[in-house]
Amino acid sequence: MASLTAAERRAREQAAKYIDRNEQLLAAAAQFFGAAEEAERIAAKFDRQRAKLAEGEAAEMEACTAAKAQAATAMLDVGAKQPEAAARLGISTAELRRLLDHAASADPAPAQGEAAQAQAAADPEAPDAASESGEAAQADAAATGQSVGHWQ
Repeated sequence: MASLTAAERRAREQAAKYIDRNEQLLAAAAQFFGAAEEAERIAAKFDRQRAKLAEGEAAEMEACTAAKAQAATAMLDVGAKQPEAAARLGISTAELRRLLDHAASADPAPAQGEAAQAQAAADPEAPDAASESGEAAQADAAATGQSVGHWQ
C-alpha cells in the first residue's frame, strides 16, 4: 500500500471521529427504540388488565343495582308509594323509577310492585293489594308482638 499523504491521513482521522460519533448515535437510538417497545408492551398489558377490571366492576355493579331494585320493589310490595319509598331510600323518585325499570327488565313477568303501581295509577282511590297485604302483615305482627320491619 502506498504511503498516505498528510491530507489523506487528516481526512481519515476526521472521518474516524464521525464514524465514532455515528456509532454512539446508533447505540443511543437503539436504546431509545428498545425502551419505546417495552413501554408499548407495558401499556398493552395494563390496557388488558383495565379491561378485565372494568368487566368485573360492571358485573359487580349490576349485582348491586339488581339488589337495590329488588329492595325498592319490596317496599312497593308492602304498600309504600313511590314518593315515600324514594324518601326512605334517600333517592329521587326518578332514580326509584330507574330501579323499578331495571327490576322489570331483569324479570320478564311483572313484579307485584309494578302491578300495584298500575292499579294505583288506574284508580288512585281504590285500595291496592300491596297495601292490603302490608296492612295484614302489620296486623299479624301486632297480634304476635313482632316488628314488620317498616321504618318509622
